[in-house]
Amino acid sequence: MNKKKNMRRMAGAMAVVVAAGAAGTCGYQRSAITAKAAEVDTEKLEQVAENALSTKSDDTEETGTTKEESVYVKADPSGKVKKTTVTEWLKNTGNGKLSDTSDLSDIKNIKGDEEYKESGDELSWEAVGDDIYYQGTTDKELPVGVKISYKLDGKDISAEDLQGKDGKVEIHIKYSNTSKSTQDVNGASEEVFTPFTMITAMLLPADQYENVQIDNGKVISDAERQIVVGMGFPGLNDNLKLEDSDLELPEEVTITADVKNATVEPSITVATTDFLQDLDTDNIDDFSDLSNSIDELKDATNQLVDGSKEAADGASQLADGAGTLKSGTAALATGANTLVAKVPTLVQGVTALDNGASDIQGGLKTLQASVDHKKDVTNPKDQSGLVEGAADLSTGVNDYTNNVAALKAGMEATSEKQPKSLMQGGSELAGGTKALQAGVETLNSKLTDLQTALGTHVDNVNSISKAIDGISADVTVDSTKSITKEAVNVNKDALITALKNAGISEDNGDLNKALAAVEGTNLTGTVTITSDDLKNSNIVSASVNEDTKNVAKGTVKDVANEAAGIKDSVGTIQSQIVIGTTEKPGLLPSSIAIADGAATVNGGLQSVNTNLGLLTSNNTKLQTGAAALSVGSQKVSAGVAELAAGSDELKAGTSTLAAGASVLASGATQLGSGATALDEGTGTLKTGADALAAGNETLAEGMAEYKAEAIDKLTSLFDGDIANVTTRLKAITDAGKDYKSFAGIKSDMSGRTKFIIETEGIDD
Repeated sequence: MNKKKNMRRMAGAMAVVVAAGAAGTCGYQRSAITAKAAEVDTEKLEQVAENALSTKSDDTEETGTTKEESVYVKADPSGKVKKTTVTEWLKNTGNGKLSDTSDLSDIKNIKGDEEYKESGDELSWEAVGDDIYYQGTTDKELPVGVKISYKLDGKDISAEDLQGKDGKVEIHIKYSNTSKSTQDVNGASEEVFTPFTMITAMLLPADQYENVQIDNGKVISDAERQIVVGMGFPGLNDNLKLEDSDLELPEEVTITADVKNATVEPSITVATTDFLQDLDTDNIDDFSDLSNSIDELKDATNQLVDGSKEAADGASQLADGAGTLKSGTAALATGANTLVAKVPTLVQGVTALDNGASDIQGGLKTLQASVDHKKDVTNPKDQSGLVEGAADLSTGVNDYTNNVAALKAGMEATSEKQPKSLMQGGSELAGGTKALQAGVETLNSKLTDLQTALGTHVDNVNSISKAIDGISADVTVDSTKSITKEAVNVNKDALITALKNAGISEDNGDLNKALAAVEGTNLTGTVTITSDDLKNSNIVSASVNEDTKNVAKGTVKDVANEAAGIKDSVGTIQSQIVIGTTEKPGLLPSSIAIADGAATVNGGLQSVNTNLGLLTSNNTKLQTGAAALSVGSQKVSAGVAELAAGSDELKAGTSTLAAGASVLASGATQLGSGATALDEGTGTLKTGADALAAGNETLAEGMAEYKAEAIDKLTSLFDGDIANVTTRLKAITDAGKDYKSFAGIKSDMSGRTKFIIETEGIDD
């Protein structure tokens, strides 16, 4: 415990010695000094100085007689000594006489009646167990001194001349120490300065001195008074051999101030060795801990310097990043607010999309149901009767053509055998023949119309196929349309009338039957496409009327039969013509005309036959196209089914989207508010980051300065020379202990001494 206590004392002493702890020492007794600042007389200034130097504990135990000495020095304003008075306090521990040594003059007891006997420098007091307080004077040179000088606006000035002046004043206090003793330093005898610590207290009125500053000390003030406390260690730099070091312990003090109507006030300087005297260096035998601590201090300081530099760099980067972040959050806030403004439009659009998906879903289901009906049109078996009828029609026309050719040949033969009868009957038959020719022409015309109608029928079926194909590309119904085409209407009234006018129908029963069959025949073909079947569902429907389905099969066969009947009728006409030519030779020219007409009819029928062959070929193409249409419609049906299924998924998705849009609207509002708050907070962060960067830069600069001015000097003092410093510190401490008295002391007594130097002020 004792060793640790000494180490703590050692550390305290080194703090003063190495770091020039004027401010710290003054601050150590600041409360006491502050309490005394209201006093303006020299006694109070003395107390201030003594309190600043007080380090001895009140409970210090002492044995034997102890001598406490105070040397009071009166000096002029510059510090020149005018009078020295010494007060001695002998602390008695016995009951008998007290022996003392002193070189003072005019010795007197100042607190009792005890008398003394003097023998040279030896004094013997009749103490009877009491302490003795006595006083004397001396004119010998003091071991310590103080010199005070003044400057006003940079020029030297005496204290007397400074009185009442204005300007920038500089007060310079220089301490001196002439006391030395021989000490053992590293095994060699060396003279060491007595380690006096000197404290000066000076009163500076606040109404005269402003902006007071001190380099090695402290300014303590209240509203009316200012006490300036300075400190010095005269001789300590030499004791520690610090000439080659950057470290310099103060031996003087400089005070500056702005003064108006200056006054020069008294000052008190106290000098004592007590500051280091309590340090027991005899028990300090191992400084390894101190050396390690110095190394740790050095490393820690380097880390602090590096860390503060990194912190400054990091804070600068943080400030830059905060600036970038501020720009980003500003853009985010703007974008978020724009999003909030656009969300209602989005919600409306999503709602419309959902409604449209519902319409598509319903329409596609209707389309899927309706597409199945297209098979009524596209199924090839529904057109088989039409194909077969077309074939029968072709056969019947061929028979008709052949019979007409035979009619021509018979008429030619008759004209050769019975020219006269033919010539005679020809005039009578002329009208009938012309009527017949007209009827044949009408028949030819109607057959042409039939061919045209059938062609139109094929075109219409092709159109149906294309329309169904178009469904896959665009299922659209613009309006309701009904397409009805009257394909074939063959009326034979004119032919029947002509034959009757010729007088043939009443005489020829077969021809009459044929005409009756033709008269009762009405060929009609209808292809109907009704857009009502397509409305909303877009279904194409095509139907072939039953009349159309059976035209070739029924009516064409009838036409063939009629052609055969015409053949028979023509035969009858031929026989009648023969008879007529016999009886009426005038019919010959008419017969020739008939022959020519028959040839013409024969040619027309050949043309009809050819065109009917084309009709048969086109019907084959129709059948092939219908089959292809059936296959295509099946694909359409499958596609529509797939599309309908997809529309269900689309509807489900749009419903989910519509629900999410409402959530999005709420979230977007919150996002906008949050983005704005974030932007504002980032602005605060940017301001704080800038301040942090500036503060860390100042910290880095301060740490670098602290390292250079304090730690580096401290470590350089101890690096590689700890033992030498320790030895010198012990020698300095011993020198302080050896200085027991200024006026004299017995060798067996312990003692302490202090010097109080009072400089005079200048009276008005």
